Amino acid sequence: MPSSPPTPGTTDKRFRCRIRTRGSGTEAGATLFSSQSLLISLTLLLAGCPSLLAPHDPQGEARRALEGLSRTGLEIRSTPHVVRLTKIELSEIEVDGQDPPTVLFHVVATGTYGKAALGYYGGERVTFGQVDRRLLPPETWFPKLEGVLHVLVARDAALAARNILSLTDLAAPVARAELLQQGLRESSPLAPFGESDSLSIRIDGDQAELSSLSSAGSGRHVASLQKLGDSWRFTSGLL
Repeated sequence: MPSSPPTPGTTDKRFRCRIRTRGSGTEAGATLFSSQSLLISLTLLLAGCPSLLAPHDPQGEARRALEGLSRTGLEIRSTPHVVRLTKIELSEIEVDGQDPPTVLFHVVATGTYGKAALGYYGGERVTFGQVDRRLLPPETWFPKLEGVLHVLVARDAALAARNILSLTDLAAPVARAELLQQGLRESSPLAPFGESDSLSIRIDGDQAELSSLSSAGSGRHVASLQKLGDSWRFTSGLL
């Protein structure tokens, strides 16, 4: 027997279906526009900040900075006599795994200290800085060399003023008593290191050996220094 057509207000179960949507057409369009805007913003941000895409390699950056130092040379202006190192050779470079890293290296450098020819051989240790994942150079590249030079400047100033107490402050304990007994002779021929014709400095760990040659005054002068705490002190050759 043929089925009768559905009455008004009813739906035949054979043709009944359910359609579910996740939102209206306006809501879907807004979601798509928001996603596209976010994608564009991220693209522009990364394009303007390539460092966000580049891998963070502080050890590699530290090595490249040292290589640049070898190419450009170095000028030190923390002393009255400007130091200009025109030739720098670095070797035995060791970079630790810290971030920012600390670097150990050996130096062979030549240049000038004021008017004097300067030769430097030694080992240095520096720690880099960091701001926003960007590596910053250390406060000084050759802290041991600068420490020794500062003591030489202080020695020259005390010698010029003939101030035995200031000179005594620059002596290590093992040399202090002898210095006080010896005192300053009026005819002392010693010339300031800053006025030498040539100056050679060798630093090995906490020990430093230096030799100066001057055509006026004392001729060749040899001295030894030791690092005590944060300061360098003369163990011999102060006078």
